[in-house]
Amino acid sequence: MITTNVRRCIIAGLQCGAAKASVKVLSDSGSGSLSNIVSGLNWVQEQHRTSGRPSVAVLPLSGAGSTALDNAVASLTSSGVHVVVSAGDQNTNIASVSPARVPSAITVGATTIADERIAVSNIGNITTHAPGQNILTGGHTSDTAMTTVSGTSAVRSSPLIGYSFKGG
Repeated sequence: MITTNVRRCIIAGLQCGAAKASVKVLSDSGSGSLSNIVSGLNWVQEQHRTSGRPSVAVLPLSGAGSTALDNAVASLTSSGVHVVVSAGDQNTNIASVSPARVPSAITVGATTIADERIAVSNIGNITTHAPGQNILTGGHTSDTAMTTVSGTSAVRSSPLIGYSFKGG
């Protein structure tokens, strides 16, 4: 998972006990290059092709429009990987946000406990929404650290995406 707290990209199989792989593409402080992200996605695609197993890539990151990132995500989805991305937290239309604007990605916006859009969650052609306010999640300071976050993060919906593929 590339998240605001753990900075990783995780590919998960869809069966219980399935193997998971992490691809670190950003530094612990959350910075990194676009080329590292694209290289990580390319690695994921090769692993998917090699294994032939159903795969989900979770990318809770967003930024200014990037053709390179959009193309990498589109290539990943066309290879059969289900890609879940954050809508972003800029309170703007996803048409200018990568990778949220990639039509083949599952784009997730954030909602409150009352199922209303969080004010900063981006708008536009968003696939689905998930809880995104005061979410307890793993922290980056240790293997057992916990933190509370708010905003759009596809991580919060990825278990539901996998469940829906299994026919749940």
